[in-house]
Amino acid sequence: MNSEQSPGRAADPPTHRGGPGGAAPPAAGEPPREALLSLLALYNAGRHAELEPATLRTAAQYPRSAKPLHLLGASRLSRGQTAGAVEALRSALQRAPADADINNLLGVALSRSGQHDEARACFETSLAIDGGSYETLVNASASANAAGDAEGSRRLAARALALRPDGVEAMLNLGNALVAAGEADEADDVYRRALALAPNMPDLHLNLGSALSRRGRHGEAAGVLRQALALRPDYAAAHLNLGRALHELGDTRGAQRHFRAASDADPGLVEAHSAYLFSLAHDPGISPQDAYAEHLRIGEQLEAPYRAAWRDHPNDRDAERDLRVGFVSGDLHEHPLANLIEPIWRAMRRGRHRIYAYANGTWGDAVEARLKALTDQWLHVEKMGDQELSERIRADRIDILFDLSGHTARNRLRVFARRPAPVQVTWLGYPGTTGLSAIDYRLMRGHEPKREALQAQCRERIIHFGARAFEPPPQSPPVNPLPASSRGWLTFGSFNRPSKLGEGVIALWSRVLRALPQSRLLVAGVNERTLGERLLAQFAAHGVAAGRLEFRPRAAMREYLEMHHDVDIALDTFPYTGGTTTVFALWMGVPVLTLAGESLQQNQAAASIRALGLADWVTESEDEFVDRACRAAADLLSLARIRGELRPRAQRQLQGSAEVAVVQFDQVLRLMWRRWCSGQPPEGFVVQA
Repeated sequence: MNSEQSPGRAADPPTHRGGPGGAAPPAAGEPPREALLSLLALYNAGRHAELEPATLRTAAQYPRSAKPLHLLGASRLSRGQTAGAVEALRSALQRAPADADINNLLGVALSRSGQHDEARACFETSLAIDGGSYETLVNASASANAAGDAEGSRRLAARALALRPDGVEAMLNLGNALVAAGEADEADDVYRRALALAPNMPDLHLNLGSALSRRGRHGEAAGVLRQALALRPDYAAAHLNLGRALHELGDTRGAQRHFRAASDADPGLVEAHSAYLFSLAHDPGISPQDAYAEHLRIGEQLEAPYRAAWRDHPNDRDAERDLRVGFVSGDLHEHPLANLIEPIWRAMRRGRHRIYAYANGTWGDAVEARLKALTDQWLHVEKMGDQELSERIRADRIDILFDLSGHTARNRLRVFARRPAPVQVTWLGYPGTTGLSAIDYRLMRGHEPKREALQAQCRERIIHFGARAFEPPPQSPPVNPLPASSRGWLTFGSFNRPSKLGEGVIALWSRVLRALPQSRLLVAGVNERTLGERLLAQFAAHGVAAGRLEFRPRAAMREYLEMHHDVDIALDTFPYTGGTTTVFALWMGVPVLTLAGESLQQNQAAASIRALGLADWVTESEDEFVDRACRAAADLLSLARIRGELRPRAQRQLQGSAEVAVVQFDQVLRLMWRRWCSGQPPEGFVVQA
């Protein structure tokens, strides 16, 4: 099971405008004009190493003057030293509280550091002082959107456009606000109008491409994002979003190249690091050892800035007391993760431990409401900075903290890198290591036969436990009779993300289809013509005619499950095998044929398949995969029997095992906690069913 990478990213908010201008004649207590001009010349020349001490000396020499500190804050902000910029600009504001430019620039710095309420106050003060300059309105609009106030951002952008109707920066902000409000068509029009005025502005191409991706128009988005990169080849955000578009189109290698380019271009762009690592899980050409090394490299990059600030935890070291268990995730809503975590929480609710949920997103759907009702505390944290969230987790005295995202969208791994809890664990969201030494354990359901090999791919210590709980969607459709029994041909199906359908997968599935010339293949999740055309061409290159293929778009849960009524056997992807999609197929009576391998992600489907007594559907070679498909196709009576048995098996082994799973989960919590209480290092272990 995995979380999808989100497709869009707005331009960095807000822009750096409203900095120091020319040196005015000195007032009383101000440095001489020549001294200010000298400082300004250093700033304009980008000689910041010389400017830093010079402004500090001048500020000390003229303690009533705000101008040197204003210049120092602008210099630090231009170098990405946000905290230092805030410090300098606060000091400048103490000396000149009615300076509109300083208030504006401090608002920019505060917004970049995630302190949105203070930023808004600074922008309001600046606007009240100068009556509302275009530059301040643009910055305030960008800041409001970053704070999640799309309507406020829209109003401020409209005020800026009233002052300057051709202001492309204000149009950019207006488009961003429209995207955030779900008005993608209107945003498209605004971006294109701005591009007509400023065709060489990379941010406009970036945000138009992002808006197109949000609407599922990934092929068109890729073209627009390439234009952004043509204008600015090192534009990390454009590389990231182009990678996402290509990933959705199934171009795994192309996506990986752009994710890596984004990661290298901007070390602070955490989304790019995670997207790059996520793409490696789809690449059959990278060895588990090399993928592990890359996870360690990125993990060190994420964690190193915070390690020196790790603090001891004052939690009560009573090894047998009730525990405060925290869960951090961006997927606590109608998402596959909910089917796995809900039964655990429901059973925990009747136990002694307390559940703290840190939801990195607000969705407002029925699943979110159900999950929230099962917790002792539910906190929306998407607007909280990493340091603020880390301190909140400490204040909540969390004993064991779970990451449910790994390197997928909306993760908060930089919070875990600060080590806010005594015991930290990763689980469910990502089939690989986080690469962080700050995370002690990785939970894996099922007693994996490849335990030692898998541990070599994890920085965390692996804990295996046998039971697997699963909450089926409400009002699931019933299992229908085997389609092949009445049709006269066998239908294979794929319900995994199309981005998992690499060249090797298509080549292997084509071998199956050629070996069974009357069979057909249904591929779900094909939303775009560009993707369908690519798949048709790839299958044709392997001798499979278009008439044997059927593509269906993504669908709501009920319709998605009903698609299984048309499928006799599900074919799994590799190296990234199915997680929850595998369980859904088994729940609907469809056996899943998987190809296990050496990597973590190539073994996740095998655990669910074995748990339902289908160990002979787990293959270890491509030849065995093809042979097993042919043997299954030749025995429709056995296929029909399996189809009828799988739902009851799933009810007993998956749905019905929630109580067993939570007992084992309690053992896992207790064993981890005892080790911490006794000062022992993390160690892997197995909890038997």
